Amino acid sequence: MTDSEQDEFFIKILKDILTELKESSEHCKKYIDEENKEIYEENLENIEVLEDIIKNISGIDDLAEMDEDTITAVYEFLAEYAGNFVIAPESNKTQHKKDKEDYSKLEEILYLFLDTEDEE
Repeated sequence: MTDSEQDEFFIKILKDILTELKESSEHCKKYIDEENKEIYEENLENIEVLEDIIKNISGIDDLAEMDEDTITAVYEFLAEYAGNFVIAPESNKTQHKKDKEDYSKLEEILYLFLDTEDEE
């Protein structure tokens, strides 16, 4: 994957995460109770953070200009997204292949956040 393709995929994933957060917030808002209220408020904070990040970057390298809290937040958003990533069953060969490719791209981006100097 070229740097340009990686940047495009990175921004797409951040926008997908933002969409999911907004959908979750709307759901929680409809069925508000004490537990949902907490999730709703957390989602609103995350939406604000993510919208600000998306507005201020055009690729992964732009994160270098961000503070450590922002970089950590992006990593956490991506890691949670990866943890919930669904790969279509093999019976749906086309979607299964695409999902596996997308997950591989996501893993590649996540590895960029890891400090490999400690391992050497």
